[in-house]
Amino acid sequence: GKTGVKVVGIDAIDEALELVKSGGMSGTVFQDAILQGRGALDLAVAISLKVDVKKEYIIPFQQVTSKNMEEFFGAYDM
Repeated sequence: GKTGVKVVGIDAIDEALELVKSGGMSGTVFQDAILQGRGALDLAVAISLKVDVKKEYIIPFQQVTSKNMEEFFGAYDM
């Protein structure tokens, strides 16, 4: 029964995007699995070649709101 509570999710799956579109959620976050996988493979190759690598790599999440959610529909379709 509370009002003014914002609900935000993680992963930007199509069901969450539909809720953002309808106003049922304020937003969600897109985690770029393709970029994460590519980065992990690149790092594994670099380590196997004995290349110096950084201790930490950041792949930023992308905030998804009603203003940009249309571009994320189907993002996890492979």
